[in-house]
Amino acid sequence: MTYWPTAIVGLSITSTGIIMGQVAIAQMMDAYQARQSERSEAGEMFMTGEVANPGNLRVNAGNWYRQTHPKGPLLKKLRCGRVLSVSGVLVIFALLAIYS
Repeated sequence: MTYWPTAIVGLSITSTGIIMGQVAIAQMMDAYQARQSERSEAGEMFMTGEVANPGNLRVNAGNWYRQTHPKGPLLKKLRCGRVLSVSGVLVIFALLAIYS
């Protein structure tokens, strides 16, 4: 009987963290793509190897954002999402240990 409330509470915390992290990553990718389009419109002839080998856009956007905004709000949101994701699982185990 106590498994359902435990699962609902823990999964809601974890899913909130996952959604928060995905939103932060999507916003980082949007900012990265906007910067890349500004560079191409400005006519920079020699851009980095990102045009020839785009690689993983998520990784490139994350690295770019960390370099340009070391203490930016999206990094804080991403960190908070990670903490919520992990703490949701810990809450599930803690509540199961208490009620078992």
